[in-house]
Amino acid sequence: MTEINIKASLKVIWERLGYSRKRQFVFLTLMMIISAFLEVIGLGAIIPFISLLASSEEFLKIEFIKYLVSLFSLNSLYDIRLFFTASFITAIIVSSLARLLLLKLSTKFAYACGSDLSAEVYRRTLFQDYSVHVQRNSSEVIGVITSKVGLAVSVLYHVVAFMSSTILFLTIAAGLLYINPAITLTSSIIFGLSYLVLSRFTKNELLQKSNTFAIQQTKSIKLLQEGLSGIRDILLDSNQNYFCDLYKKADRPLREAKGRIIYLSVSPKFMMEAVGIILISVMAFILVNQDGGFKEALPKLGVFALGAQRLLPIFQQMYTSWASIQGDQSSLHDTVQLLNQKINPLFLEPTPLALQFNNSIELKNISFSYSKKSSENVLKNIKLSIKKGTRVGFVGVTGSGKSTITDILMGLLKPDQGQIEVDGKILTDTEIRSWQKNIANVPQMIHLADASFIENIAFGVPADKVDLQQVKLAASKAQLDEFILQTENQYETIIGEKGVRLSGGQRQRIGIARAFYKNAQVIVFDEATSALDNTTEQSVMKSLDVIDQNVTVIIVAHRLSTVKNCDIIFEMNQGQLVASGSYQELIDKSPSFKKMSQHS
Repeated sequence: MTEINIKASLKVIWERLGYSRKRQFVFLTLMMIISAFLEVIGLGAIIPFISLLASSEEFLKIEFIKYLVSLFSLNSLYDIRLFFTASFITAIIVSSLARLLLLKLSTKFAYACGSDLSAEVYRRTLFQDYSVHVQRNSSEVIGVITSKVGLAVSVLYHVVAFMSSTILFLTIAAGLLYINPAITLTSSIIFGLSYLVLSRFTKNELLQKSNTFAIQQTKSIKLLQEGLSGIRDILLDSNQNYFCDLYKKADRPLREAKGRIIYLSVSPKFMMEAVGIILISVMAFILVNQDGGFKEALPKLGVFALGAQRLLPIFQQMYTSWASIQGDQSSLHDTVQLLNQKINPLFLEPTPLALQFNNSIELKNISFSYSKKSSENVLKNIKLSIKKGTRVGFVGVTGSGKSTITDILMGLLKPDQGQIEVDGKILTDTEIRSWQKNIANVPQMIHLADASFIENIAFGVPADKVDLQQVKLAASKAQLDEFILQTENQYETIIGEKGVRLSGGQRQRIGIARAFYKNAQVIVFDEATSALDNTTEQSVMKSLDVIDQNVTVIIVAHRLSTVKNCDIIFEMNQGQLVASGSYQELIDKSPSFKKMSQHS
């Protein structure tokens, strides 16, 4: 269990906030100071009020009171009492309204920051290289964005609350010190030491519960994703209780940890209230037994009763804020880690024009490993050339490197060794995005949004920039338009989460239509039909017949029937290119390919 540097984490959050938020924070700090002074004025107003009620004659002898009586033409004792009663009530109301305004501004500031930080975490995550996403569990990111950012904001809110309470305490304590230094110091030390001792006892447990909460929250989200994604298999196998038990085991420690954090934050209040009452009782006994008796003691006792009533919640707020900061520090740390993700500056440049592609793509001596610590390469010294407009197939057993090589061709992964050349020009980091403008990918599992056919075909295009005619043309080429026109709302029909209302073939056709909409010069089919039956696969593959002859088609497949009509087929085995040629050529010269064809 390692303690996290909260100060460093908050510094990162401060750096990620925009100028307007920082300006709001400065204004908020100013409001804290004003609220604190208004609180002291409200507290100080009780002195003349109680003095007037206890001893009007002595009160009216004070020079400043004489001046006020004369200034406002207060002619009777009734008028004087009414004036000072109204003044006292007004001071208390203004002070309370200032505190309400400060609470509103603090809350609004904290949660506005939360919105900014959540969007920034998501932005920095989306702008990471594909290699980062491959090695990361999405539940970690989702957990931070949906929940842990909120807890990080809670830390920020409690930091603001702690500052506000500290300023308020110092201001009120200064006022009380002016009235009676001894009793003020005594009460402040008693309250302060009590909370300090409590913080010593609870710090380690708060840190432990913070770590438990952060870990179990990520695990809970992961289990929810897995359970809902696999709902078909769960229903078929009647495994609901198994997944419910897994979730309970992850969720219960999470709830218990959060409950314990809340308890440790709030529970001292009740003990401190008893300490406060005891302290006021002792003060009353001491003051009443001094010279002057009850008349002299009453104003001071009233001030200290009100002061204790103000100081005790302030101390409790300071402790609660401290405890909440400790309890949420692991979530703060997880949020800061994602906020610290470095973005490749090339991603932030304006979207480039597509790279000119007229002749060929060449891979020269390409080697790649997913783990830099591993000596085992997924790809080993790959050399191949693909001419523009050809139909290319990649085949091989699972784990042979087929999909990895297409990811490198698409610029999603960067080779450890070797280079990619387009028309004889080396593809550098600065040209990757330009090259990707030429490429469309149709994977085995098409990502489909719970949105209309239009939004799924023109995926990621703002609604006001969608070319509806181009959408319909793309659907027609993918042999999807006839089905769409039979649906209730046609192109506006919502297809359901992950295309649940569509067949496998229809989902693949949306992926193909998406590629057509992009007018890509290179279309990569990565196991796109491996989950389909033979008849549906043949029907989907016929969609490729309408592809322009200048478009390069790359097909990754297990079934050799999928690549039978390719111009050239590359056979992969254990990360190496072991054979290449047409379908018949490979049958004749590659025993492993011939064996695969017999089982295809």
